[in-house]
Amino acid sequence: MEIRGTLEGDCHTDARCIVHEGGRVLGNIDAVALVVAGEVDAGLLKAEKVELRASARVHGVISASVVVIADGAFYEGEIEKAEAAGGPPVLKDRRGSE
Repeated sequence: MEIRGTLEGDCHTDARCIVHEGGRVLGNIDAVALVVAGEVDAGLLKAEKVELRASARVHGVISASVVVIADGAFYEGEIEKAEAAGGPPVLKDRRGSE
């Protein structure tokens, strides 16, 4: 789903949602992945991965397993860590094993 204009209301999708530069959302967003380059004023942004690009202006609570905020992005709110499907990621130490 791509948003290039203004959306007033909540957005729910089983796909990736992109709010392009110049796009504006006044409502909650629930998506598999969320990329914001425009403006979002929401109570809740929920996705497995949320990426705020340098031009993003976001107000609201982010609930995600992965959050990426680019240098220059404006964000005001809280970040809640959501566990990825299947539980938290497990990292194996591979140093010394060849």
